[in-house]
Amino acid sequence: MKCTLEFLTGEKTWRNVQVPVSLSRNGNNVAKYDGKIYVWKNMKEGEQVLSLVGKKWVKAGRITHGTVFIGSPYEMSYSEYLYSDEGMKESKRMLDGLINRARELNAGRPAVTLDQAMQR
Repeated sequence: MKCTLEFLTGEKTWRNVQVPVSLSRNGNNVAKYDGKIYVWKNMKEGEQVLSLVGKKWVKAGRITHGTVFIGSPYEMSYSEYLYSDEGMKESKRMLDGLINRARELNAGRPAVTLDQAMQR
């Protein structure tokens, strides 16, 4: 089984990596990446993720929208950002930009209706 580890790498910049997940003797999920061990009980939203630092288990992140987000509780995962007001505005701005670009590329050409496309 694999899971996605997500890291905030900069302001509004995330990195996702797929890593194998195994089960511990206690039934916890265990993932290893970049020399670190991450452990969590289940994939429920908000579930705490721990990491072994030295000989102590410390909070490393949480489960968000089916992803293991590694970061501070004050940071947003990518999916949390997308559902925020700011993220929705940014998504709309990007989509509008793509639509406008497609219109510019199609300018001067006759528009094809759905009926015409179905006849081809």
